[in-house]
Amino acid sequence: MPSWRARSTSTMRRRGRSARGTTATFIPHPVSPPIRYEHELVVRQSVESDIANLRRLLDQMTLAKANQEMQSETLQEDLACLKKNHQEDVAALLCQLTDTKVCVEVDAAPQQDLNKVLDDIRCHYETIIDKHRREQECWFKEKTAQLCKYAATNTECLETSRSQISDLRCTLQCLEIELQSQISMKGALECSLLETEARYSTMLAGYQKHINTYEAELCQVRTGIEQQGRDYAALLEIKTRLEQEIATYRCLLENSVIYCGGGGGLSQFQDVCYSFISLFFLPFRWGVYVHDAN
Repeated sequence: MPSWRARSTSTMRRRGRSARGTTATFIPHPVSPPIRYEHELVVRQSVESDIANLRRLLDQMTLAKANQEMQSETLQEDLACLKKNHQEDVAALLCQLTDTKVCVEVDAAPQQDLNKVLDDIRCHYETIIDKHRREQECWFKEKTAQLCKYAATNTECLETSRSQISDLRCTLQCLEIELQSQISMKGALECSLLETEARYSTMLAGYQKHINTYEAELCQVRTGIEQQGRDYAALLEIKTRLEQEIATYRCLLENSVIYCGGGGGLSQFQDVCYSFISLFFLPFRWGVYVHDAN
């Protein structure tokens, strides 16, 4: 198994263990069943998204592996074709050399050894093949290193995102608990407000009832005072008339005394008049006093 494949397999296993460990060690806060259901739903969705990401990463790694295998097979096929062409060229040259019979006498330097020439050509092509193979191996190693680096970067980003999601999930749970407490406090305050409004409404109704009673009594007192004022004015008028009548009777008595001319007779006449006035006006004045007392 190649090293990059072993590293990708170990990385995927480590991610699976970390995901399972995260799901297993998560302890939810004691919340109400709806919040617990929503929390479990969020956890399930996050796990499903993690699984989808892992599957997508696995597909990418599978595609990369298939591409590398295809490239390796292509290179092997090219190498086989080059070897085959080289062998065909060598065989053709050998056939040409064996079939050709030329007798030439030339005063020149001795000819080169064909075997040496063929060895040089073979060495040249083998050098080219080794060069291409090394280049392809270097390219393959660079691509594998890039893929490993990309996988490591994505792994770090995934771990960072998972930790951020866990922190945000804890923050969300704390905020939900605080929201529930605030809602409970709001309900308690609303109940207290309703009770206070009902109590003060009752108190205001009682005060309004007392005010209405006091207003009715005040109206009665005002009516009684007005009636007493009218009675008092009538009594003053009666008193004035009585005083005028008394003065009139006094003048008449004095005139009658002068007319009679006697002291004893005057005193007797005055006593009779005062008795008559007292007997005549006493019942009326007694009724007035009783009315004033009432």
